[in-house]
Amino acid sequence: MDDGLFRVRTFGFESRTPKEILDEELKINELFGINDFSVAITDFPDPFITCCFISTTTIFVNFFHTYSQTHY
Repeated sequence: MDDGLFRVRTFGFESRTPKEILDEELKINELFGINDFSVAITDFPDPFITCCFISTTTIFVNFFHTYSQTHY
Protein backbone atom coordinates (compact mmCIF):
# COMPACT_ATOMS: atom_id res chain seq x y z
CA MET A 1 0.00 0.00 0.00
CA ASP A 2 1.33 3.43 -0.90
CA ASP A 3 -0.45 6.45 0.58
CA GLY A 4 -3.83 4.78 0.35
CA LEU A 5 -3.22 3.22 -3.06
CA PHE A 6 -3.49 -0.56 -3.04
CA ARG A 7 -1.45 -2.35 -5.70
CA VAL A 8 -0.43 -5.88 -6.60
CA ARG A 9 2.87 -6.17 -8.43
CA THR A 10 3.74 -9.43 -10.15
CA PHE A 11 7.24 -10.63 -10.79
CA GLY A 12 9.10 -13.25 -12.74
CA PHE A 13 12.47 -14.04 -14.21
CA GLU A 14 12.41 -11.46 -17.02
CA SER A 15 13.89 -8.00 -16.50
CA ARG A 16 11.44 -5.12 -16.99
CA THR A 17 11.82 -1.38 -17.21
CA PRO A 18 10.27 0.75 -14.44
CA LYS A 19 7.54 1.80 -16.91
CA GLU A 20 6.73 -1.83 -17.75
CA ILE A 21 6.50 -2.64 -14.05
CA LEU A 22 4.08 0.22 -13.41
CA ASP A 23 2.02 -0.61 -16.51
CA GLU A 24 1.57 -4.23 -15.35
CA GLU A 25 0.60 -3.43 -11.74
CA LEU A 26 -2.90 -4.35 -10.66
CA LYS A 27 -4.35 -1.09 -9.36
CA ILE A 28 -6.82 -2.21 -6.70
CA ASN A 29 -8.34 1.24 -6.02
CA GLU A 30 -9.26 1.68 -9.67
CA LEU A 31 -10.52 -1.88 -10.02
CA PHE A 32 -12.84 -1.62 -6.98
CA GLY A 33 -13.70 2.06 -7.37
CA ILE A 34 -12.48 3.04 -3.89
CA ASN A 35 -10.73 6.22 -2.75
CA ASP A 36 -7.24 6.52 -1.29
CA PHE A 37 -8.35 7.37 2.27
CA SER A 38 -6.73 4.27 3.86
CA VAL A 39 -3.48 5.07 5.63
CA ALA A 40 -1.21 3.02 7.84
CA ILE A 41 -1.85 3.04 11.58
CA THR A 42 1.15 3.78 13.80
CA ASP A 43 2.34 0.75 15.80
CA PHE A 44 -0.11 -1.58 14.00
CA PRO A 45 2.10 -4.27 12.47
CA ASP A 46 -0.50 -6.06 10.36
CA PRO A 47 -0.69 -5.13 6.67
CA PHE A 48 -3.85 -3.72 5.14
CA ILE A 49 -3.36 -5.88 2.03
CA THR A 50 -2.02 -9.40 1.62
CA CYS A 51 -1.94 -11.95 -1.15
CA CYS A 52 -1.11 -15.61 -1.59
CA PHE A 53 -0.77 -17.97 -4.50
CA ILE A 54 -3.72 -20.36 -4.88
CA SER A 55 -2.24 -22.04 -7.95
CA THR A 56 0.32 -21.19 -10.61
CA THR A 57 -2.24 -18.95 -12.34
CA THR A 58 -4.36 -17.64 -9.45
CA ILE A 59 -3.55 -15.12 -6.69
CA PHE A 60 -5.92 -14.48 -3.76
CA VAL A 61 -5.85 -10.81 -2.68
CA ASN A 62 -7.35 -9.62 0.62
CA PHE A 63 -7.43 -5.98 1.66
CA PHE A 64 -9.12 -3.68 4.17
CA HIS A 65 -10.39 -0.24 3.17
CA THR A 66 -10.40 1.70 6.43
CA TYR A 67 -12.57 4.62 5.31
CA SER A 68 -15.52 2.35 4.50
CA GLN A 69 -14.44 -0.29 7.09
CA THR A 70 -14.82 -2.97 4.44
CA HIS A 71 -12.83 -6.15 3.82
CA TYR A 72 -12.48 -7.18 0.19
